[in-house]
Amino acid sequence: MNKVIILFYLFIFGLNINAQTPIENLMNEAKKFNKAYITKDYKMIVKYTIPSVVAIAGGVDEMILLTSTHINTIEKAGMKYTAIIPDTTSMISTEGEDLHAILQQTANLNLENKKVERKLNFLASSNDLGKTWTFLDLEAYDNASLKVFVPSYVGDLKIPTPISKQAPEEK
Repeated sequence: MNKVIILFYLFIFGLNINAQTPIENLMNEAKKFNKAYITKDYKMIVKYTIPSVVAIAGGVDEMILLTSTHINTIEKAGMKYTAIIPDTTSMISTEGEDLHAILQQTANLNLENKKVERKLNFLASSNDLGKTWTFLDLEAYDNASLKVFVPSYVGDLKIPTPISKQAPEEK
């Protein structure tokens, strides 16, 4: 009987070793989302976009078209993202039907042949208790407009102001 109990505890302990926290999942999903943006994998970008935003845009195909047009437009204007790295996240809000957090990221980009570093803020949203996450760049949103595009968002997170600065010269 003792062997059965020991095996049971080892099994349960083994399950917990591989389990990730909602924050770890958020950071891993953000890295996948960022990679899709850098590589222009529009289907993957839309997969990691908050579903209510995709629906308001007219569905997956329309969101892919909007995303590709946006990225192509900013590149034609002389701005190209070279890396986006997740930095920090706010505490996860458990208010409302979904989990939400503000994810701050550092974006490295070339802007008219100058290297620029920019702090970006994203709303991260999970409808499965933090196992998977979707995102929305907050540059064009405030708490009031977010409630329109993300109805499950209750607006209790502080959105930091984005910051841009020229990247230090490489030696």
